[in-house]
Amino acid sequence: MHADMSGSAAVTAAMRAIATLKLPINVVASMPFAENCVGANAYKPHAIIKSKKGLSVEINNTDAEGRLALVDAFTHVQQTYRPNVMVDMATLTGVFSCEG
Repeated sequence: MHADMSGSAAVTAAMRAIATLKLPINVVASMPFAENCVGANAYKPHAIIKSKKGLSVEINNTDAEGRLALVDAFTHVQQTYRPNVMVDMATLTGVFSCEG
């Protein structure tokens, strides 16, 4: 996570600039973090995990924690704040698609 944090750094800088400039807009930032660690409690390939939205997600590789955290953050922001626009600045590696 130390090397792959440019998305959260950009969001932090943007939020600071918005506050400093006192822009007349409502903005919410959500920065879900995940550390891909190996261990007994880590997600394993082919495990089925339920997302915050209630969708079942199959873990196809061990780099899934960040993707699941991102999907759950999207759901949280949508349900809590009902935004007109959402901007994704994630710095995930690999390919990811989410339907539903």
